[in-house]
Amino acid sequence: IKGWIYSLHVGSWLGWLTKIIYLVCVLIGAVLQITGYYIWIKENKIISNISIQIYWEKLKYMSQNIDILIQNAFKPEFYGFYGVDQNLIASSDEMCQQLIVDSFVFDTNDNSIGCCLSNPEFMFGHFIDCLWSDSWNLIYSYIC
Repeated sequence: IKGWIYSLHVGSWLGWLTKIIYLVCVLIGAVLQITGYYIWIKENKIISNISIQIYWEKLKYMSQNIDILIQNAFKPEFYGFYGVDQNLIASSDEMCQQLIVDSFVFDTNDNSIGCCLSNPEFMFGHFIDCLWSDSWNLIYSYIC
């Protein structure tokens, strides 16, 4: 068995024919790895160059208009959510004013913008999930 395993491993079990087949298979495997990385890098570079510019424009807009965006996304009923400690925050208006942006996500497929609003002082691990369209129209906001 030891000799059979060795001949299978090195491709000598049918002589030069199997060695040539093994060589072709190894070369194809090596080329596919290289071309795969090339294709991945090329596609991601094209997406990245375009997306990074749009991402920064959207982030800049959000930072300049954050108060209005939070007011549009906030619903007064969020104040009554079980995860909001009403002993630490007096009203829904105060809650809206004290929300902060926890995350900013840009979807390159449709240029929509998602973010999570929260405040760890009175929300304790809960957040408001928001999604805006490319033109900053609010698609949804909900608390969880």
